[in-house]
Amino acid sequence: MPSSITKASSVCAAHTLLSRGTRCGSATKGTGRQIEVETTEGRVILRGKVDSDEAKRAAEGIAAGLDGVKTVKNELQIVAPSTREAVQEKDEAITARVKAHFAKDTHLKNIVIAVQTNARVVSLTGEVLDITTSAQASWTAWQVPGVKSVKNDLTVKEKV
Repeated sequence: MPSSITKASSVCAAHTLLSRGTRCGSATKGTGRQIEVETTEGRVILRGKVDSDEAKRAAEGIAAGLDGVKTVKNELQIVAPSTREAVQEKDEAITARVKAHFAKDTHLKNIVIAVQTNARVVSLTGEVLDITTSAQASWTAWQVPGVKSVKNDLTVKEKV
């Protein structure tokens, strides 16, 4: 599960700065920006949609400048405002189809895998038992019509 960086205020600062003031703790939506900030042990992942490469770089710079941030993974997609609504509807449909494919797969149906889609790029997060399951999840998501690429951020549970 995502946790705070070192201070809850750093996470709120990221949400506030990146979303132009939309409330902290949720996916943010502002004019020209739709950014989700996920933090785990000082690692920040930025996902969502922005208008330009400049906005993408600015978001990464803001996140990197916060106290306690060790690394920033910038997965923001550039989507023109004129196409944002259509892209969002397609992304929601792709996410639903990926989840449906996971539910039908005997190896994946009982595993909790978070699925997000931004500009047809599917991101997978969660924890799996082995690398084979991680690969199966990527392959299954890739097979869904409309998917441009898959970013696999699944982690493999450490064996005790």
